[in-house]
Amino acid sequence: MIIMDFIRIIRSFTKKLSDDYVGPFAAQAAYYIFISFIPFVIFFMALLKYIPVSVEELFSVVKLMFPETITGLLSSLANQIIDSSSGAVISVSIVTALWMASKSFYAIVKGLRGIYKKKQKNYIISRLFGLLYTVVFAVVLIAIMIVYVFGNWIYHFSIDKFPILENLSALVLSFRLVIGLAVLTLVFAIMYKFCAGQKSSLLKSIPGAVISAIGWIVISYAYS
Repeated sequence: MIIMDFIRIIRSFTKKLSDDYVGPFAAQAAYYIFISFIPFVIFFMALLKYIPVSVEELFSVVKLMFPETITGLLSSLANQIIDSSSGAVISVSIVTALWMASKSFYAIVKGLRGIYKKKQKNYIISRLFGLLYTVVFAVVLIAIMIVYVFGNWIYHFSIDKFPILENLSALVLSFRLVIGLAVLTLVFAIMYKFCAGQKSSLLKSIPGAVISAIGWIVISYAYS
């Protein structure tokens, strides 16, 4: 009986996914996120010359996440971009990355509103909303990545410059996984509430946001 109930739940769930075209919307979002990854990498590498971290130090961490052939290619590309990077390279790459990534969030917004049977917003408004959310999401991800990758360096820098913050810095460093999870949960909850056009409270979006945040972190760790 329990097995049959479980099978019925799975069938109902998969039918709901199919009826709401979750697969096509997810594929569209993933496609534009992947396309935006290339200019984003160029933008990030161009910024390396302005931060107190060498390419060797950065790629000592990157080697833990990518195969040696890919890290070698990225390292060579980083050195070339740093040597020849200019304001034009940074400007073009960030605009391209934001534009392509905003198309992925536009697909997510359309998908969420379609699931909840809400009328689609004006195209221009939806694209502007997608662009805004892309900027916010990119800032959050970069901040989390900086804390994870350069956490120890930030800790030593902060206690060297501001000794009074030693305990606070140690606390943040110890709970950076929890803090990252909380921040991602908040971002997803806001997206679910406002992108889907729901009038319910933000708290009702928390369960799904928590699952999304945990899934994001688990998949990231599994990939790395």
